[in-house]
Amino acid sequence: MFLGYNVSGDVCDGVKMTECEMCGLHSRRLMKCKIEGAMLNVCQECGELGERVIEPRPERFVRRQPVEIKPYVGRESGEEAQLEPEYAERIREGLQKRNLTAEMFAKLVQVRVPYFKRIVRGEAKPDKEASRKIEFGLRIRIIQQTEAQKQAQMQREKRSDKHGDRRKEESEPKPKKFEPLTIGDIVEIKKSKEK
Repeated sequence: MFLGYNVSGDVCDGVKMTECEMCGLHSRRLMKCKIEGAMLNVCQECGELGERVIEPRPERFVRRQPVEIKPYVGRESGEEAQLEPEYAERIREGLQKRNLTAEMFAKLVQVRVPYFKRIVRGEAKPDKEASRKIEFGLRIRIIQQTEAQKQAQMQREKRSDKHGDRRKEESEPKPKKFEPLTIGDIVEIKKSKEK
């Protein structure tokens, strides 16, 4: 030890010591100076021989500009469907009637679970593809019909009413409409096979 400095090491009394690049003196404080065109870390005495360079400290917290939050409309490529005003309520009722959770139904109709949960809460509007899947899976109406679609449906209903009496007279059984299998259907099929 020489004058409180540890000549052999870089630490003295738990404090890191650094060496002046010009005179070799161990010092606790060094500063950057430009001496004869060279940037050096020097002690205070050697710093007087050159010009001190002060580097700006980087800001720890960079202030960011506020980001405008846009409402989530669904998929970026999908178009937004014209929905009934109470679409979220209808979806919740449909899920309750079929005793399904939002996660189960989202996986059945192949819609992302977080996206579907936002739809159920009314925070997001489904795109056309997702709303059609929801309508088909829950057998509800959430897409608003245009006047032309309403008129076409009324005409179809009138035609079926006119021909409905004849069909009843003909004892032909009406073919059943194909419906996709649900988890409940699979359970019923397994139970019936076991008996």
